[in-house]
Amino acid sequence: MMIINLPEEVGYIIERLNKHGYEGFAVGGCVRDRLLGREPEDWDIATNALPQKVLELFSDVKTIPTGLRHGTITVVLKEKNFEITTYRVDGEYSDSRRPDKVSFSDSIEEDLKRRDFTINAMAYNNHRGVVDPYGGQLDLKEKVIRCVGNADERFSEDALRMMRAVRFSAQLGFELSDDTRQAVIKNMALLQKVSRERVASELVKILISDFPGKVRELAELGLMNHIMPEFKKCIGFKQQYPGCAFTLDEHTYRTIENVERDIVLRLAALLHDIGIPETGGEDRQGMPHPLFFDAHTPSTGLRADHKGISQPSGHGEISAGLSYKILKDLRFDNNTINSVVKLVENHDAAIENSRKSICKWLEKMGNRDFERLLKLKKAGAMAQNPDNYKKNCEEIEKVRIAYEELVHSKQCLGISDLAINGDDLISLGLMEGKDIGNILKGILDLVLENPELNTRDTLISIVRSKYFPRGENAQNRNS
Repeated sequence: MMIINLPEEVGYIIERLNKHGYEGFAVGGCVRDRLLGREPEDWDIATNALPQKVLELFSDVKTIPTGLRHGTITVVLKEKNFEITTYRVDGEYSDSRRPDKVSFSDSIEEDLKRRDFTINAMAYNNHRGVVDPYGGQLDLKEKVIRCVGNADERFSEDALRMMRAVRFSAQLGFELSDDTRQAVIKNMALLQKVSRERVASELVKILISDFPGKVRELAELGLMNHIMPEFKKCIGFKQQYPGCAFTLDEHTYRTIENVERDIVLRLAALLHDIGIPETGGEDRQGMPHPLFFDAHTPSTGLRADHKGISQPSGHGEISAGLSYKILKDLRFDNNTINSVVKLVENHDAAIENSRKSICKWLEKMGNRDFERLLKLKKAGAMAQNPDNYKKNCEEIEKVRIAYEELVHSKQCLGISDLAINGDDLISLGLMEGKDIGNILKGILDLVLENPELNTRDTLISIVRSKYFPRGENAQNRNS
């Protein structure tokens, strides 16, 4: 008999249930993870004791009636939560999420029958070992995601299970069984019944998984049509410029795989080119969208402006607009939306490798998102033609090194680093308002060109001579 090492608290709960004549099993994902050699995030226990009996048996510790209607009590031991659920048989799922009613059962096998996938339909205790009536251990060995029983029924019970199938595939590196794949394709329209928050939660779990490129499964199975319909035009879209060897969707999946486990970065990677089909794959000059990173891109004719920031091509702006709409629809928080939209809008903008240009980008993006922007650009370059991306990555690396040197130099990088601030300008007699911000921006431009000017006395003198010529005082200037 296979032995699974149970946490002390789980063993205590099962032992107390047994002592009073009831069964107790660790069940579901915790058993799966232990069999895979992983550390479970949560431990759930199933029992034939009814909910009121569970409350009675654990009356000496903190309990929470988490879901009495569905038979679930949370027991708190050593500040950890453990859900204890009575064996049950689920009724109809009219809302494609929760059973309309449940009937309690006395059989662990019957309880496992209602679960989503075979790898999650296993139970364990030290008396019976692993209870596995649906072949979960074999599917773990063969790295397969398979529904328990009839896949159509499982997905009609809770349509989100279709995304969960892809999520487990992404987290574990498994493949969906043929019958499970076919059932997803057949039932994909049911996903429309699921709340956008739940859809977003599963999408995030897929994107931050060990195998985020599995997001391609969402497209191949048709689920992406109901997650973000805008992505459909990207599937199979042939890009117009010679630097890319892949269709737009394949380029997108590879970009996702090339960025680190950061949900903002991976969302930006997913959405960064979603506007290309709207532009026909061209920027506003009628040229293919930028591949090279330098400020004077030969292949596109894009040029950096006087601040070292290029005018973004049409697809960046369109992609940003679509990204905002999609993320709002999926109920993402504003901070995530703002960062993703900034990255998407600027992912194809050229960045001049100069101190002034980098500082202007930091002022525009902030340090965290500028670092993300460089990573997104590199990931996108790596997802182009493998024979051509080396030059682009080298240019990106030069900017990254220059940025790191600037950060460690402790030099002035933005308005907040100036030796004077708005209060100093007000003390000179300026009224609060736009003038102060504009003057500080002008002073910043001078300091970026001449770092040695960044002393309080020098900057005060510059303000007086530049903005109040011939002895004009600030009060008169503002009147």
